[in-house]
Amino acid sequence: MYTYLVLGLLLISMGMMSLMARKLHYRNVWGGFVFAPFAILGGLLAIVAAVSIARKIRRPSRGSHK
Repeated sequence: MYTYLVLGLLLISMGMMSLMARKLHYRNVWGGFVFAPFAILGGLLAIVAAVSIARKIRRPSRGSHK
């Protein structure tokens, strides 16, 4: 859960830093180009996944109480 949250924040921050520098792309670790808006979108999806996992973990199952 926290891994997705950290990954999402990292992707969003990398994409935003690139856009603030007026660049649409940035280089990743392996030297390839990453389109900044797609990185931001991927970060948002990772955060949504983290929230959905957290809700699933905290929600009690329906048949557990008597």
